[in-house]
Amino acid sequence: MVDEKEIDRFSNLTKKIVLLDVLERALQWDRRWLKQSPLKTGRAWIRLLPSTLEQIRRDRMAAEKELHRSGGRILEVRQREDCREVIAVHRGYRYTMRYLNGWIRSECDDLLLCFWTGKTTSGQSPSKETH
Repeated sequence: MVDEKEIDRFSNLTKKIVLLDVLERALQWDRRWLKQSPLKTGRAWIRLLPSTLEQIRRDRMAAEKELHRSGGRILEVRQREDCREVIAVHRGYRYTMRYLNGWIRSECDDLLLCFWTGKTTSGQSPSKETH
């Protein structure tokens, strides 16, 4: 039998990996857009991105290693019309999780602000689980 704390940890790590992956992809897209944008301060914004992307990659890799050490792995991620669907395995059990696009967007905003300022959109310091 799997402990409830283990399941929560597995769920939180899976969620973190998905969010970091989405945020990394969004920032890469934004970087391409900024390079072509007439934005007056675009170069300054572009300079923030490499260190932010590197931190996101490190955090994602650490979360993936921890997920693997705990007996879990993500099998598949599919983008649906209204959500991102994740199929994962943890200690022999298969799970399907769905994260609504609007929720992902909001969480990615909080993560990005946390990387840049140490605070979320609500002005709060995030829990250690999030960042």
